Amino acid sequence: MLFSRLRCGGVARTVFVGTLLSGTAAAAEDSAEEENRAEEDEGPVELIIVTAEKREQPLQDVPLAVSSFGSEDLQRLVVNETVDIGKYVPGLEFYSTTGGNNRGVGYVRGIGQWDPHPANSSRVPMYLDGVYVGNQTGLNGTLHDIERVEVLRGPQGTLYGRNTIGGAINVISRKPTNEPGALIEVRGGEQGYFETRGHLNGPLAGEALAGRLTFQRAVRDALVKNAYEPGDDSENLDRWSMRASLRWLPPDSELVADFVFEHIEFDEADSADRLGAVLNSGWVARGFLPRTVELGPSRPGDPFFNSDRAPNGSPFHSDLTVDFHALSVGWDVTPDVVLKSITGWRVMDMANMNDVDGTEARVFSAGTHVTHEQIYQELQSVGTAFGGALDYTAGATFFNEKFETDQDNFFLASPVNRGRRVDGDNDALGVYGQASLHASPRLTLTTGARYTEETKKHFVELFTNGDTGDFRTDFDNFSPMFRANWNWSDSVMTYLGWSRGYQAGGFPARPPATSRAFLVPYDEEIVSAWDAGVKAQFLDRRVQLNVAGYYYDHKDQQISNYIAAANGFTIDNAGRSRIRGIEAELRASPTHSLDLMVNAAWNKGKFLQYTQTDPVTGRDVDVSEARVHIRSPRRMFSGSARYSFPVTAASELSATLSFRYTSAQYSNANPNAPAVRSYSPNSRTLWDLRLQLDDALGREGMWFAFVGQNTSDKEHITFGIDVSSLGWTMARWGPPRLFWAEFGMRFGQAR
Repeated sequence: MLFSRLRCGGVARTVFVGTLLSGTAAAAEDSAEEENRAEEDEGPVELIIVTAEKREQPLQDVPLAVSSFGSEDLQRLVVNETVDIGKYVPGLEFYSTTGGNNRGVGYVRGIGQWDPHPANSSRVPMYLDGVYVGNQTGLNGTLHDIERVEVLRGPQGTLYGRNTIGGAINVISRKPTNEPGALIEVRGGEQGYFETRGHLNGPLAGEALAGRLTFQRAVRDALVKNAYEPGDDSENLDRWSMRASLRWLPPDSELVADFVFEHIEFDEADSADRLGAVLNSGWVARGFLPRTVELGPSRPGDPFFNSDRAPNGSPFHSDLTVDFHALSVGWDVTPDVVLKSITGWRVMDMANMNDVDGTEARVFSAGTHVTHEQIYQELQSVGTAFGGALDYTAGATFFNEKFETDQDNFFLASPVNRGRRVDGDNDALGVYGQASLHASPRLTLTTGARYTEETKKHFVELFTNGDTGDFRTDFDNFSPMFRANWNWSDSVMTYLGWSRGYQAGGFPARPPATSRAFLVPYDEEIVSAWDAGVKAQFLDRRVQLNVAGYYYDHKDQQISNYIAAANGFTIDNAGRSRIRGIEAELRASPTHSLDLMVNAAWNKGKFLQYTQTDPVTGRDVDVSEARVHIRSPRRMFSGSARYSFPVTAASELSATLSFRYTSAQYSNANPNAPAVRSYSPNSRTLWDLRLQLDDALGREGMWFAFVGQNTSDKEHITFGIDVSSLGWTMARWGPPRLFWAEFGMRFGQAR
């Protein structure tokens, strides 16, 4: 296929040709745009404002690969949870790992962190109301009362810092206003699904103080029934959350302060991990793995051959509690200078135990108890100088996290715990600056840099033999960036940039539990990234097209390797790898009744230098040809079509059909094994549907909706772990087709 034959030169040619076509079309429309600019600003493609570069800008003016979705987009595209963000962002894979539904992990352009253990900082971190979240556990909650979600693709080392080597995800909640209002929404559907969500908003002390209270509660029966121990079922929902927000606007002041408190609780069963393949017939002969094991996907009501408890007596479960606080204070010192302080505090407690082999036999049970506490502080100065000729952003950040983890592992019904305890205390300091010089009405030159210092301190105890050890590593890094963008017209812009991304090193989060010899630190990794792109709008701004190409030189990439005999992971630094690709986003409104969205992404990664030490011979072996990038599908396509029309003088009916295609990929930490090649997630296309009647029964603000996820009932794998060296593979299947109905009502000025 065409995408398979593309090379780096092909990516460059594609972006270059797109630039020429965009420039030619823009030149033809230039005079009309000058005369009708005011009307075009009200064009049918929605004007999206983002804060990707720490200041408010129209999306089309940001010379970066950024995708943004407002609250209405999230609703019509059936984006209910954090994991759903990846549905319609080109190049983004977002999924839940094993052990429950509370740990969301993201990969952008083939770069991410597959293990959500707090010792492994995410390469695609999430920012909640400006606060960096250092741990991926607890991120996979419900997205409700959200103003917008922004996904920045590519290294964001300057403005966002270390551990944004793949990208960054900004989630911005709605802020309180002085307009009284309320919203209530009720959902009900298959498998006992029931959910209610809503909010209250209004003034608390005149115009100076406003408040907002948001709530959500969701339950659903288990999709998978436990035939071995009735009642201990899997893949259910039992969660609730609330968010309280305050906005303070002192009279006669240029100050604004926003405070957010959020509480989240999950009280759910473990995920239905299924046995993928039994590779060692000896397991069957010895009676450890039964021949009757169910190898298919998790379906509603499907029996699940699962042990009732782990050998230590712990039931299989997945529980989570999160408390999150964020305080943001902004001060308009002058019309051209804004100072801002962002303070965040987050506490998380998670406990889970799951049956990794997915059978009634007690072959492999694994669990984790994690406590994590973090403090984040950022100071910003955002301004304009020299009469608007220079835009700048400068700031400093401080981050501290403390965590304690007990990792339990039990094999072959033995009560011996082959796990470990890993505690950590990490600090990171950073200073950054970025400046954009508007050299001419069309040319803007941008440069920036960040300097980072961090310290990681870990304590490790191996439960098998009682070995302990204290470890400390220190890192520092300087990450610069350069970019130029050219405005061909008011509606067409191209850009070219180079940046450096940085990920600190450390110690393995899940080291082999049998010997201190495996407690070997790993080095930092660096990405040197070239990005080029086109952003354009045509046909009276009814069509919006954004194209981006990229080339990454990835050095010392951190790779996890499972050592079966010692039950644990080591982390190597691959010498060098290369990633290249191209992405396109198209949004169009041919008529006022029809909205279209189409996204495409092509990505290819290859290891160029990677040596490992053979455990038998002790020699270094070149494995660069054998290793592959995980969570890195070659091709991704997604899109939606929304058509709306009036059904009465007051009511409107809309229908949205959405899809996402993902080609085959490798999904786990050891993708070398031939067995895993056939058991990695295959290519798949998933369809979602939403039918909605707005202003129903002539009542403004009332709506009814019928919603379907995975409407074609596609069987698909979302996550897998290769333990083929132990004799089997494990996989987690995505949810089946699910339908539900919605009723909602807005009161007052609710939004």
